[in-house]
Amino acid sequence: MFAIIGIFVVFGGIIGGYMMEGGPLMVLFQPAEFVIMIGATVGSILISTPLSTLKKMATQVPMILGAGPSKKLFVDLLVMMYEIFNVARKDGLVGLETHIERPHDSAILKKYPGFLKDHHAVHFFSYSMRVIITGAISATDLQSLMELDLEKHHGEEI
Repeated sequence: MFAIIGIFVVFGGIIGGYMMEGGPLMVLFQPAEFVIMIGATVGSILISTPLSTLKKMATQVPMILGAGPSKKLFVDLLVMMYEIFNVARKDGLVGLETHIERPHDSAILKKYPGFLKDHHAVHFFSYSMRVIITGAISATDLQSLMELDLEKHHGEEI
């Protein structure tokens, strides 16, 4: 969504600034220039990028245009986390073990199939919760560990 808003801001700024200076608007409309710039851009990407990377890029283009996780998925994730931490509050950290060790068998996590479908999220959640259950790490160290895990995952994705 922000990409689309950003595009409108860019074009609005260019057109608005040009018109403020009294420039004739039709001078900016040059279809041949757009063909040249887009062709040169796409061609240089095709020349310089391996096929495997191009395939990954093609799958990520819809996410730039707003086809990523929905608001409902985020709300479900927050509700799931609330339920998990509520179990920890009532039964202690030991009560979480069954939910963390076998997430696909967990009564709580089964209510959130969108989360269970994302194996990276399930792995990240389970790994982080295991570290919390062991209690062998401080909160700041846990944050650093989680950030490193995310960086590693994103590095592997590229």
